[in-house]
Amino acid sequence: MSGRFHQLGYVTNSLAQARQVFAQTMNVTCFRQRERRPATRLRGAAGEASLLVAVANVAGAQIEIIEPIAGQIDVFRDALARDGFVLSFHHIAYRFEGGLKDWRRHLAALQASGRPIAWQSAPSEEGEFAYTDDRSRLGHYVEHLWSTDARWRQALEGIPYN
Repeated sequence: MSGRFHQLGYVTNSLAQARQVFAQTMNVTCFRQRERRPATRLRGAAGEASLLVAVANVAGAQIEIIEPIAGQIDVFRDALARDGFVLSFHHIAYRFEGGLKDWRRHLAALQASGRPIAWQSAPSEEGEFAYTDDRSRLGHYVEHLWSTDARWRQALEGIPYN
């Protein structure tokens, strides 16, 4: 893996309740919340996802909570398969270090290694993500993140530290 650990990702069917759980059990209260509508590819098919996302920086890492709303959100469905309120660990994320050409080689190497890319953002020269389905080996997905330094700074701007 060319990169460094960045994030623990959770999925929920109620972002408000999930934030309460983090506040009560881990004293994490300073999430920045926003709606995201990334252009995505789910197992190769182009589309879009609608998500509510909350992120907070804690002890040098980021906690992300995702509430999938509509569109290409199948990658989250297994984690939400129970009735009632659900908050499930879903993925770890690594920030890929290198340029766009290095990132493209990294994606090709992932596919060649047999680690299926289940969900990814549409191609961009500013930043992309790809989720590999590592549930059989690790019990969860792995998110690979790449962006330009400028976009990375912009993405982290305003995310509070707990």
